[in-house]
Amino acid sequence: MEIDDDITSDEQEELKRARGQRAEEVAQWYFRLNGFLMIPGFIVHPDVKSDTPRTEADLLGIRLKNSAEVYWHKSSKQTFRQSELRQPSPMRDDPRILEAGKVDSNVKHLVAMVEVKAGECDINGPWSNRAGLEKKDSSSNMERALGRIGFCANRAELQEAATNMYNELRHASGDYVVQYFAVGKRPSPLLQETYPKLVQITFENIAVFLQERFSRFPQKIPLNTDLALWKGFGDEYRWWFESCGDNDLGPSTAESIKAVSRYIETGRCR
Repeated sequence: MEIDDDITSDEQEELKRARGQRAEEVAQWYFRLNGFLMIPGFIVHPDVKSDTPRTEADLLGIRLKNSAEVYWHKSSKQTFRQSELRQPSPMRDDPRILEAGKVDSNVKHLVAMVEVKAGECDINGPWSNRAGLEKKDSSSNMERALGRIGFCANRAELQEAATNMYNELRHASGDYVVQYFAVGKRPSPLLQETYPKLVQITFENIAVFLQERFSRFPQKIPLNTDLALWKGFGDEYRWWFESCGDNDLGPSTAESIKAVSRYIETGRCR
């Protein structure tokens, strides 16, 4: 994003902050539409009053292993007298999410720790700080975060999970997978080399997913009267998608990529 030399440093910082917030909003919609229950701005609190938290994740979410959304439609084989019968068709979530929730071919509950950057993908520095990991009080940042999620049965399991997250940004045990996701404009080659199991998702990936989801399942797009829960990016993308397509499939993938990029830069898809 180009910065106007005529504005003050405070104004530049505010523009940067707003851009980052819009990037987080786009990411939040992506995970929401892929079946995650989410906490935005998950905070690891310190043990004493402080002006800043120990660390935070832009998004913390969980997708249960049997998560599915379908739409109901009339079967093409139904007769007139069967017209009230309806058949379910599954809505397939993003393969990146589906694969992240598997160990071999076994589907697990997926816990997502998500860091969002408007530029290159990155991880939040304190998540790589192992300080306190070897102590008996579960005082490292990762242990505290994983302990709050609550899937570890005991101290040994919690420490193993935290160690795996520090080493690989991924942990699989029992019915759960904990996966760190880095979302940004472009992937980081250095991060991918350092953490091969890290999942990096770009805004272009998200735009492609949104175009396919909205094109294939227009039945799920709300009417104007149903938009109380579609504020911000959800409503803006929906309005743009329905207003600028010149065929039954709606706007193209390339147009969707541009629309998501415009929203992050300006707050508008149009």
